[in-house]
Amino acid sequence: MPLPALPAGQHCALRTVRGRSGHVRREGLPHRDRRHKAIALAVQRAQETWQAILYATWYLCGAELPTRQTYVREQRMSLQAQKRSTPEEYLALERQAQCKSEYYAGEVFAMAGANRWHNLIVTNVLRELSLQLKERPCTTYPSDMRVKISPTGLYTYPDVTVVCGEAQFEDTQQDTLLNPTLIVEVLSESTEAYDRGGKFAHYRKLASLMEYVLIAQTKPHIEHYIRQPDNRWLLEEAESLHGTVHFPAIDCHLSLAEVYDKVDIVVE
Repeated sequence: MPLPALPAGQHCALRTVRGRSGHVRREGLPHRDRRHKAIALAVQRAQETWQAILYATWYLCGAELPTRQTYVREQRMSLQAQKRSTPEEYLALERQAQCKSEYYAGEVFAMAGANRWHNLIVTNVLRELSLQLKERPCTTYPSDMRVKISPTGLYTYPDVTVVCGEAQFEDTQQDTLLNPTLIVEVLSESTEAYDRGGKFAHYRKLASLMEYVLIAQTKPHIEHYIRQPDNRWLLEEAESLHGTVHFPAIDCHLSLAEVYDKVDIVVE
């Protein structure tokens, strides 16, 4: 494809050229060279903008800001392959940060905040399960409890986690659970596909996990997956506010009317 000609009356950029005899002359830059310089300048500005966004995110999450040496090193790394974080580096940063992030295969993924209805549903589920498990050897944890899927290396934060028997943790900090019995995720538009697909694929690798629960926000609908003796997963669904879901692994019942208490939903 031929390069476009300069508009009439427009001069090309000039450059200084020194000949073999030592004489200096001014020449016009070819249009292709000028275009390449413009592209390089645009790329540089985009990198600087991205760096500013990254630093702002670190600051808002309460993490320690990088030093000038770190900045220079990362600028050099942008020209090379990006270094991946180790689980130890992730945990060290995560324990300082105010924002939660997932970790998988060396990459850290910031988690979005939850809306009012999401938080209400989580609160309702926590209340109902905690009351039923009060006098039993099971513990209910909110979304601040991090869970590690050891077979795959994923670190994540389920909305509700229940563990029966002795809880196992990754280290003495006791903030990373290894053996959940039941996990609940409240679906949102941005995470629904992940919760149903990739995330559930990770969860299924946990030998301790017996039940997985997905709860819709906008209508009364609970999907309940139960691990079978042959390691298959059986799906049960409840779609009425008059319905109840039974969790055999922890011997609890969850009424949909209680799950959606004070939540604005569409009842068909």
